[in-house]
Amino acid sequence: MEQENRFEFIRLSSGMKNSINGGQRRRVGIGVALMNPSKLVILDEPTAGIDPKTRHDVWGLLKKMRLSGKAIVLSSHSMEECEALCSRIGVLVKGRLVAIGASQALKTRHADNFFLHVTLNSLADRGHVVNTVLTTFPSGILVTKREDAIALKFKYERKTNRESCHI
Repeated sequence: MEQENRFEFIRLSSGMKNSINGGQRRRVGIGVALMNPSKLVILDEPTAGIDPKTRHDVWGLLKKMRLSGKAIVLSSHSMEECEALCSRIGVLVKGRLVAIGASQALKTRHADNFFLHVTLNSLADRGHVVNTVLTTFPSGILVTKREDAIALKFKYERKTNRESCHI
């Protein structure tokens, strides 16, 4: 990806530098970081305070950068962002690295709940789908009920004592 294309992402004229809002400043920071010829890019909360469309634009740009051979290290409070961008995730608690691995491995090892999201073909299917799932898995709790979708929450039962597990 050429530097001009990366900088075009910023979409700001030089005269606006002193009057830009936080989201625009974040975009400028990302643009500057991505223009660096280094093989490593470090970003702190790259999409915090950015609207959803721009967030997905940033994600697309970061994915392209990663495919071009750059290593990207980022901090985020958004698990969605980590899953979209990261091949490995580290979890920090009070400044200490307590877990590291692929997203699914971390969820399997540490998650207490899981969610089943179902997109419905029609409103008439909702009752049948909910009844079938809850009959098969009675511990489920219906947490979202929209016209076109449902979500059920299930408690993940562990076979090991969590207190005895060390990371």
